[in-house]
Amino acid sequence: HKIKDIITPRDEVLKGSFQGVIQTHKIDTKEVRLENNPKKFLNITYPSSAIKRTLERINEKLSGRSNQGGFLLVGPYGSGKSHTLITLFHLFNNSTLAKNWGKQWRIDLDLPERSRSVVVSTRRYDVDHLWDPIFNLLGRNDLLDGIKRFPTTDQIEEAVGNEPVAIFIDEIENWYGAFDPDKHSHLIEQNETFLEHLLEVAADPKRKLFVFITFLEEKEGLKKIFNRTKPTRVDVSPIEDREKMILHRLFERVEDVDSSKIETVVETFINAYSEPIKIDNIQSYKHRMIRTYPFHPLLLDTLFQIYEAATERQDVRGMLNVLADAVRDTYEIKPLILLSEIDENDFRGMDLKLIEKYEYDLTRVQDIKHAREIMKSILIFTLNEKTHGATESDILLSIFSPAEGDPLTSILIDIENIYGKPHYLHKENGTYLFKHDLNIYALLEKEKKEIEEKVVREKIAKILREDVFENTPYILSLIHI
Repeated sequence: HKIKDIITPRDEVLKGSFQGVIQTHKIDTKEVRLENNPKKFLNITYPSSAIKRTLERINEKLSGRSNQGGFLLVGPYGSGKSHTLITLFHLFNNSTLAKNWGKQWRIDLDLPERSRSVVVSTRRYDVDHLWDPIFNLLGRNDLLDGIKRFPTTDQIEEAVGNEPVAIFIDEIENWYGAFDPDKHSHLIEQNETFLEHLLEVAADPKRKLFVFITFLEEKEGLKKIFNRTKPTRVDVSPIEDREKMILHRLFERVEDVDSSKIETVVETFINAYSEPIKIDNIQSYKHRMIRTYPFHPLLLDTLFQIYEAATERQDVRGMLNVLADAVRDTYEIKPLILLSEIDENDFRGMDLKLIEKYEYDLTRVQDIKHAREIMKSILIFTLNEKTHGATESDILLSIFSPAEGDPLTSILIDIENIYGKPHYLHKENGTYLFKHDLNIYALLEKEKKEIEEKVVREKIAKILREDVFENTPYILSLIHI
């Protein structure tokens, strides 16, 4: 079986128009966007534990079991805060779609039939006072003239009224951090007071106000406000949801896939795995492979670890773009997507110099059949701070496919033939990795094995002169090697 025979990628993945970045300020744009299409957006949204927990707390507020209507959606860059925020906005704003979506996922949704929902993304609103766009969007700009230094709770209550209102605030820290503490201390204080009052009204049992704020948890001034008002904190980045979210985002009707076909593919791989591949619990690994199909578990684990450690962590968002490209390139010809199917150019922003050295080294071994897959796998494992290099088992799991017809031994032979030819490929304690430094010893050993004793001195001199020192030295003597 090929991937295409088992599972169907979404159209945007196949067309190369996959939209991995979700932007709140695009909700009301006239562009053709995923964000402003509630039906399509909810269709590609998997109900993560964060979304489910938030919906439960919303129901508690609406039913009177809880007073709290303030929510902080927290997590690092790219973890899904904006996606969660937009999901909640569309659920509030589209009662029929919300009911259908809840029914599909067996979620008890009891959202109001009608409510006023407003979104304020500070990518769009660069204002001195955060309440200005909120009051305007609520249709109560008539109250603005009566505000002195900041809106009082009475003024906020008048703007909100007695009906359900949901206010969504995204990218608040970018806006807050743009104030100069020396020049704008009065503006900072006014906005902090407004946020405190807004969240106090959201915690009033007599009001049906909901306030959702995405938060990186980086700004101390905002932390103090939130610590006082105690909004519900929802972490949007739990790891248990990531695999299901990725599969649902990239493929159609994942839950309806024929599992017997997946098992057939997975068993073909599992039955072909042998030494030196090392898997602790083969049955457990088999179940994991079935669960993550069409992605090999090693591929997902490695990408999770790389993107978690990257500067300005990208987490799921970064992975989705990489995986979408891999799906488009392989779904018609491969039975399973392995680590070696990933385009190494996706990692150029992490260590460009190392990737350039990898590309240089690749030209030195291009005559070896599996060279690119082997070198690419080692490079990706090198970029993973948790492994910082690949074992033979890692390389084989990244490359070997029973469907390709090449036995494990052929890849092992290629690994052995490769080592010593690349300049920057090192081997330490059985682990292969790339370094910025030349591996002079491996280069010398490789050449010494392949030439006769009588020309060893001349050959080493040539390596030193041309490859190591780029024709700069003049070698006087090679009497002592």
